[in-house]
Amino acid sequence: MREYFAIYRDSLRRWGKGESEGYKLEWIEHLATAESVELWCARIADGRMAAGGIFVFAPRHTVYWHGAMLEELAASRPANALHHALIAESRRRGCRLYDFNPSSGHAGTDEFKRSFGAREHQFSIWSFRSPIATRVASGAQRARGRRV
Repeated sequence: MREYFAIYRDSLRRWGKGESEGYKLEWIEHLATAESVELWCARIADGRMAAGGIFVFAPRHTVYWHGAMLEELAASRPANALHHALIAESRRRGCRLYDFNPSSGHAGTDEFKRSFGAREHQFSIWSFRSPIATRVASGAQRARGRRV
């Protein structure tokens, strides 16, 4: 995980973001403890990790949740090799859908995903918050406002 996190920090720099804008190592390590979450990586011949991704596997659906690539090794196309292997693994596991997930506005990442034949799909997100949770949150907000 630490090696992947170092590559992620390199990606943050490439995307023009500061380290404080990204995920913390502890959060990524915690996520990786979930039963259906796996870290996969592509390494070059000398053993260095060139690209990696955090993937969530469901019975019929693989989600590419997070990824990073070491810029200095980009010419060898490690992310292409990684996703080729993951698509094959997803099929082997019986998945019918390989979900690249949104790209957070990174044009290069969008183009990369399209190179695999990915198509963008719009869908609605539904959320529910119980009335009790809403009242508790409102009360907490009012209480914070009184202390200011």
